[in-house]
Amino acid sequence: MSKAISGKFSGTKGEGAALASQLDANGVKYNKKDVVAITKDPDGNIVWLEKGHLGNKPSGWLILLRNM
Repeated sequence: MSKAISGKFSGTKGEGAALASQLDANGVKYNKKDVVAITKDPDGNIVWLEKGHLGNKPSGWLILLRNM
């Protein structure tokens, strides 16, 4: 069973900037300007949510909004 993520979420400014820098340093591909939230999970892994788009189909945050 996975552990729930708790704590603060932020964008790539302020507290989230340090996490985004870690992603950059590790060569992770992501679109910094589309990051809606970034934090660490209970195991210390960085997790983030992007606005998302796959061509004309929504993904990421957009798919969550669409299905609410």
